[in-house]
Amino acid sequence: MSLLFDADTEQVAVGTMGSWNPNGSPLSAYGWFYPIGTAGNASLFGKNTGSPLFKSFTFNWRRGGGQTQFNLGRAVTDVTYNYSPHPWTLNAWNFFGVSYDDGRSANNKVELYKGTSTSPPTLQTASSNADGAGAFTDFSSLAMTLGNAFDGGDEDANGRLGNVTFVDSVALTLNQFTKAWRGIRPVQTLKGWWELGFNGTGTQPDWSGNAYNGTVTGATAAAHVPLDHPFGSWRRAYSFAAAAITMDRWYLYTSRPAQKRELVTY
Repeated sequence: MSLLFDADTEQVAVGTMGSWNPNGSPLSAYGWFYPIGTAGNASLFGKNTGSPLFKSFTFNWRRGGGQTQFNLGRAVTDVTYNYSPHPWTLNAWNFFGVSYDDGRSANNKVELYKGTSTSPPTLQTASSNADGAGAFTDFSSLAMTLGNAFDGGDEDANGRLGNVTFVDSVALTLNQFTKAWRGIRPVQTLKGWWELGFNGTGTQPDWSGNAYNGTVTGATAAAHVPLDHPFGSWRRAYSFAAAAITMDRWYLYTSRPAQKRELVTY
C-alpha cells in the first residue's frame, strides 16, 4: 500500500526522531512517490516550524515555480538547491534519492537522484544552488512530517508516498542509491524507515528499529508501486529484527522482473 496526500493538512507525524538535528552532518533520504498534481507547492517531508518555512529542513518535489528544492536552514543564508524544471514523471512511480554533505566541494554539497519503476536512478543537475552561511538551524525540538512540509500542514505531497527512508551521518552515493532502488538497504545507519500504508491509516511502524512510529492525519490508503521491494519485503526485515540477529549488512530478495535477484546474506 501507500498513502495519498492531497490536502494541505494531510501528513504523517513521526515526532522529533530522537531530537534528530542534522546540523551540517551528512544525511540521506530516499523512497518512492507518485506525483499527481501540478499546482502550488508540494513537499515529501519537512522538519521545521512552518513560520518561516525556510530556515528549515525540507524536500519539496515541486515549488510554485515548477522546480524541485532541497532546503537546509542556516543563520545567514540557507542551503538551497533548485532543480528546474522538476525532473519527476507525473502520474507514475518515481524513486527519489537526496543526500547532503558539507564536506563536499562548493556547489556540490547536495546530490539529487531520480529513477522510475523501470529505470535506475541518475544524478540530476541543479539549475541553481547556494551552500549557505552561518550556523546551522537547530532542528532537534521540531517534529518530522512525511507527506507535508511541516507539522500542522501547509504543503502536502500532492500524490502518494509508498516508502521513505532516512540515513543518518552518511551521504549515499549513486551506487548505494541504485542498490536502494533495487531493494538493498544500508540498515546499519538507518534513522527511520516507513512503508506507508502498510497499516492502512493506522499507526505507521518505523522498521528501522528506532520506534519513530507515525501518526496519520487526513491521508488515505492507496495502491502501492508495482514492485516486490520495498513494499513486499517487510516480513523478511521484521523476522530478522525479531530474532535479534546482528548483521553488518544484509540483502533483501527482490523479484523485480528482468533484474538480477539478490539473495539474503548474513
